[in-house]
Formats: sequence, structure tokens, C-alpha cells
Amino acid sequence: MAPQATAAPAPVPAAAPAPSVELPPEPEESNALVVHLAIRLPNGSRIVRRFLSSDAVRLVYEFVRRSDATLTADRYELVSMMPPMQHYRQMDATLEQVGLVGSEQLLLRPVTNSR
Repeated sequence: MAPQATAAPAPVPAAAPAPSVELPPEPEESNALVVHLAIRLPNGSRIVRRFLSSDAVRLVYEFVRRSDATLTADRYELVSMMPPMQHYRQMDATLEQVGLVGSEQLLLRPVTNSR
């Protein structure tokens, strides 16, 4: 009896990229709910953008990701630059709920396993 041919294993699909969040247009400077964020990136560069205080923290991470595709929320975290250092990882919370109001300076730093 002839050996039966076995089918080649199905190719494993590549991991899907993290779903992208729609980044709304930048609010007008005159909007009373505007929050100015200046974010220092690991390479020393700085990015700035206005958000609404009702925007979710995940929108800030999306803005950072769009500035450099290697900067993902699972590898980096936003922290305040002034003590006591605050970590901003509550993706569904609004900027107001996590205390980001007015004008803020943040630092994007690598996530360490020692947290």
C-alpha cells in the first residue's frame, strides 16, 4: 500500500497589529476643556498636542504611537515628570479623571518588569 500524502500545515497568520484608535482632530486653543500635553520621548525628542479633558488616556497613547510606530502602550508608559510620579495606564479613564488638566509635561518611559 502506498503511503498517503499528508497535507502541508496551514501557515500561521502573523499577529494582528494592535487595533488603531481614531484620533479626533486637535481641539481649538480657545476651547475651555483643552488640555495641553508635552511628552518627552525616550530618544529625547518632544511632541505636543492639545486634547479635551473628556478624551480617554488611550487617545494620548495613540498619538504617541503615531509619532513613532515602535512606541506601543505595552512596552512604554506615560508618567508625570514631577514628583510624586504618577503612572497613566488607565486607558479608558478620561484625562480629567486621572488628573491631567490645564498644561502638563509627561515622560514616556520603557515599562520595566520590576513594577
